[in-house]
Amino acid sequence: MTTREKLRNLLASIGANADHWQDNVEKFRIKVDLLDQSGKYGNLLKSFFSCKDLNTINSYSFEILFAYDFEANGLSLEYEVKQCDEDSHSIDFRCCLDDKSILFFELRLIQQRNWITQSQKNQLNSEGWYTTVLGGEDEKNETIRLQNLILEKCQSRRGNPIKFHGVIDGAYNFIVVNVSELHLNMCDRADCYLAVYGDRYLPPVFRRGVFGLWDELPDNYTAEILELYKKFRIFRECIHGVMFVKFDGTGNWSRLYLDQGLQYFIVGNNNLVESGRFQELLTPLSFLKKWNKDDE
Repeated sequence: MTTREKLRNLLASIGANADHWQDNVEKFRIKVDLLDQSGKYGNLLKSFFSCKDLNTINSYSFEILFAYDFEANGLSLEYEVKQCDEDSHSIDFRCCLDDKSILFFELRLIQQRNWITQSQKNQLNSEGWYTTVLGGEDEKNETIRLQNLILEKCQSRRGNPIKFHGVIDGAYNFIVVNVSELHLNMCDRADCYLAVYGDRYLPPVFRRGVFGLWDELPDNYTAEILELYKKFRIFRECIHGVMFVKFDGTGNWSRLYLDQGLQYFIVGNNNLVESGRFQELLTPLSFLKKWNKDDE
């Protein structure tokens, strides 16, 4: 069965009209075929074509689009690797830049809260349109949700490390988080900074009472702040950077993520890597489309 046929069958399995998505299927097929021809992504593609629901399709689509950005630009990735043999969890991708630098990437697609999606559907069914507004407390809760979903990629619910195991000489750990649906599809770079560095690093207009994942313990800390500081320890000590990603709008804008372009906003952990060294690490990744301020 050809890739085109597999994609059409996959869409049909979730009730999507394959003819309606024909152009997107064809563009996405090219990306899938490039990964398939490399011979390295058999497990990823098998999982993708075995999907039974929209959310899982979207998660694997994000992994495919990410891998394509690298492979199409001549930078090879390895899929599903481990830093520790004793860990049952694998990291999504490894990229060997040279003999001295290895990058690990763990991906997360953050999808819109169910209550927001259902509210919009109900309004569309009854009124033909919808409106959704998030207040300041809602925005704070969205940022805290983002922090917790990022944390799940490097630690268990009991606070033990998973996937990433400390700082290994020459290895750099990244969590790649797609925030396209966050804040009602209007997540901006200030929201990203807020999640990792907290209120103190942003102008007052962007502050939401948030303590950042990489935040420093202030002199006048409260018991609540101390608990958060302890909770974020593994992330602070193991994760060198976060790649915030959103769709660039060149593909289909719907809840089915085929043929999307990705743009990247990369933030470094000042606790682990000096700014100059961090920028040096990113130089080989200059082909990644930047999340420009004009695109917000």
